[in-house]
Amino acid sequence: RNLTMFNMEIEKYKKLNSIAESFGTVILGSGEDILIPISELANSFNIGSKFYNRSSQNLIITEAIHYYDSIVKPLNPERIILHIGSADIDFFRDNTPQFDRAYQSLIEHIREDNAKCNIGIISLCNPNDNDIISELNNHLRIIAQSQRCEFEDIGTPRVWNPIETKSTISFASSMGLSLKTSNQKSLYDLAKIFFAYN
Repeated sequence: RNLTMFNMEIEKYKKLNSIAESFGTVILGSGEDILIPISELANSFNIGSKFYNRSSQNLIITEAIHYYDSIVKPLNPERIILHIGSADIDFFRDNTPQFDRAYQSLIEHIREDNAKCNIGIISLCNPNDNDIISELNNHLRIIAQSQRCEFEDIGTPRVWNPIETKSTISFASSMGLSLKTSNQKSLYDLAKIFFAYN
């Protein structure tokens, strides 16, 4: 692990937090999540809410509480989307109970800090049907159920055409219709937009 890069990410996000607004939606992920073009996708799909990507390339579950306190807590988010685990596959394989406890502790910590925060958990992508990732995703589903969190499974590739979806939204809007049914998009919609756009 490159602690220098990790600490640089924390400092970068602290600076960004100084100009960010509270009560938005925060994506807290690891690995390639750092590259999700949040602003472009939110604008393209007319999401209409404040979204902040506070993912870290090397975030591991055992450091997630410290990371949350440093980066996410100051934003006082209305919703947090957890997509943590891509840097923990070996740890999960070798220490499954500890992985589960660390994930549950993160959720409990968020709830202690921000009781009104809606927490969603997104599974890991698993295009090659890796057995360890499949099992990790099953554990994430069970953790979500036990902690009363929303859960969306992106482990199995789905057919989704973002250009067609955008065209449908644009057409409905031009006809004076709104496809928004609430102030918050469902976790399913957000998982499609942010984690399956490419």
